[in-house]
Amino acid sequence: MWKFTNLIANTISPVQHRYIDNTNSIIQSSDQWALHSLRTARLEVISRGPDGQIFEGDKVSLTCQVNGHLVEWTFELWKIREENPNETRKENTFTFSPVTLSHRGRYSCRAKKGDLHSEFSASVQLNVLELFSKPTLTVQPNASVWEMDSVDMSCQSESKVTGTRLTYRFYRENMTVIQGKLENVFRITFAVKNNSGSYWCEVGSEEEKTEKKRSDPVQVTVRAMNVTLEPSPSRSVKEGDPLNLTCIWGGKQSFPSKLTFSFLQNNVTVEHNRESPVLSITWVEKRHGGSYMCATELPRGRKTYSKTIEIEVLKGFPLTTVLVSVGLALFLLLLLLLLFVCGRTRGSTFTEGKKARRKEKKMDVITPNRGAVQIEPLNKEGIMGCSERKHNRQLLLCSQLNQVEQKLLLR
Repeated sequence: MWKFTNLIANTISPVQHRYIDNTNSIIQSSDQWALHSLRTARLEVISRGPDGQIFEGDKVSLTCQVNGHLVEWTFELWKIREENPNETRKENTFTFSPVTLSHRGRYSCRAKKGDLHSEFSASVQLNVLELFSKPTLTVQPNASVWEMDSVDMSCQSESKVTGTRLTYRFYRENMTVIQGKLENVFRITFAVKNNSGSYWCEVGSEEEKTEKKRSDPVQVTVRAMNVTLEPSPSRSVKEGDPLNLTCIWGGKQSFPSKLTFSFLQNNVTVEHNRESPVLSITWVEKRHGGSYMCATELPRGRKTYSKTIEIEVLKGFPLTTVLVSVGLALFLLLLLLLLFVCGRTRGSTFTEGKKARRKEKKMDVITPNRGAVQIEPLNKEGIMGCSERKHNRQLLLCSQLNQVEQKLLLR
């Protein structure tokens, strides 16, 4: 039989020690007396859980059965290793509804009337199983993100009973950001500085038959977007040179295509709501000098500005001088080309005339017009070649010479 030594020490005075035995009589020694009782107790656990299993959220009853006719007796439910009764009541049934994990442990009961006590019942074990596990909050991609990043917070809890539907709630700095819902993910599409804080999630059953469980908190930090304006090739450019101003934003933004860009010159907006982060000036002029800054704008209208940079425009060649120089260069190139073609033509004419004078033998032929011309000797094939020059005065003469050659061959 399990004994409560602490109970005896606390409830009986040092002068009068009472105890209960099976004879229902008082036993007294020279300095003490005691009460004996035949009453015994038995503790039963009653639950409607499947297969006798008890899950948190269930209704559990513990009944203390004591033999004999009890009038004006009270019943005590004791949890082992606790100095005081867990509960005292006139009814012999103790109910936990809903039962929680804190109710786990070994229990015993007894009946009491004044200084008279029944025996303690044999202890029984109350096992309470988890309906779902304590949730864990995870943050993706990271607990430290840049503005404009998307943040996904996932509340993970494992259900231990098939068919149990869980609800989820998300908190930031003790304020609810998402009410109970069946989805376990909370998304911040475009994070801003105000989204920083301590987050945790809470899980409960849809039937709300058990206590809700909270995750440990996670600190989420949203860093301000770092925007800079980068000139290319440099901050000092000459008139007529190209210039690119690129707006660069820091961080690993999940949706950079949602950003728009604005550019300001001397605090006056020159470009607004551009999708491209680059402002290009193909031909720099004096008026393009001054202070520049850019701004990135989030879809919800929040702008972040870069620091100001100074663009210096140096004196270069005037536009008219450049155009005249280009035109003169093209004219000289064309003139050189014409001189080259003309020289080749004159050289070819001189060479042909020299070859014609070096013919070894010439022949005079009487033409039908009674004129005399010189013809070349017969070649290897027996045909006399005619030096057909492409001159207007000799075209007709060459034709006549060919006819004469044909006649000579026929003879």
